[in-house]
Amino acid sequence: MKKKIAIFTTHPIQYQVPLFKQLAKKKNIKLTVYFASNHGIKINKDKDFNKKFAWNINLDSGYNYRFIGTFKKDVNSFFLNSQFIKKEIKDNNYDLSIIFGWNNIFYIKAIIYSFCYAKKIFLRSENNLSKKENILKKYLKSIIFYFLFKIFDKFLVIGLRNYNFYIKNGVKKKKLLNAPYSVDNNFFRKKKLNKKKIKSKLNIKNEIVFIFSGKFIKRKRPMDILKAINLIKTERNNYKFLFIGDGILKDKCISYCKKNKLKNILFLGFVNQNEIVNYYNISDVVIMPSEYETWGLSVNEAMASQCACLVSKESGCSDDLVKTSGKKKNGFIFKSGDIQNLSLKIKYLLKNKKKIRQMKKNSLEIIKSYEFKETINSIEKSLR
Repeated sequence: MKKKIAIFTTHPIQYQVPLFKQLAKKKNIKLTVYFASNHGIKINKDKDFNKKFAWNINLDSGYNYRFIGTFKKDVNSFFLNSQFIKKEIKDNNYDLSIIFGWNNIFYIKAIIYSFCYAKKIFLRSENNLSKKENILKKYLKSIIFYFLFKIFDKFLVIGLRNYNFYIKNGVKKKKLLNAPYSVDNNFFRKKKLNKKKIKSKLNIKNEIVFIFSGKFIKRKRPMDILKAINLIKTERNNYKFLFIGDGILKDKCISYCKKNKLKNILFLGFVNQNEIVNYYNISDVVIMPSEYETWGLSVNEAMASQCACLVSKESGCSDDLVKTSGKKKNGFIFKSGDIQNLSLKIKYLLKNKKKIRQMKKNSLEIIKSYEFKETINSIEKSLR
């Protein structure tokens, strides 16, 4: 008999949907995904990207889903809600309910009614201990988490910092399941790609190509990359920097380049998933200078496309994905905001093209352990 699983999440996200599709293919599972919003499928305005967009990839087929939210609230709002959660959980008698957070009314209702009516309830979140908060707020949260986490049967752990977060908040090790944070690696690992044609359009020849992909917002610190380049611009010119994304800081970044006469910097704007694959695959090094990331899935995307890594230690994925020594070395970690250090690491890579080639190969090997099948295996085992 098939096991009935319900997943509750805010909206169709390009990183999550491939997991849903693979889980839906399992013969022993009947999956239903409940969304509070259709954000990302229909053209919506994203306040961080500062523009309207849709991902332009297939997010609404290959699995069973329902939109049950009111659509009147932003996906990041605490007041995101649905009037149908109780009925859906009670009527369907789910063997397992997986909740993707607790930070809005939609999730809180899903947790309460899953606890009452589903046979098992799992939590999957991205949280870690790295976010800077005042002592009082941390103390109050620790009390809330201690009691909240008693509700769940198991926890899907995305990485080392997520693991430490649960342990710190009183969750027993036996309740933690391996569920490494992943993207659809095959989607980004383009074997048949005319790289020469793509490079030609961007006037890239033999330069080392660095890529930043993300929102142009303060937390992502895109300006740090430009400041780091400015420190080495007179020494070496064998690079191209691709900036993918949009946001309120983009104009400021462009102005900085003009003012400081920075060359070989390309701002490509917001790029859909089907296009961004091309840019990752012609790049050599991904840069993530963020001052805080729960994880940073664009690093997964770049590694699946065979890129070396320059990642801030404040990015959650740095502990898991970036190896800075030994035979598996695939990049460097630096402190966010340390522009001098970032500049030195860029300078080192520009002088060591052969080492970049080995780092790229190592990235591809490391990311093979970060596949959706690991998460699915953990879910299946827990249901037996």
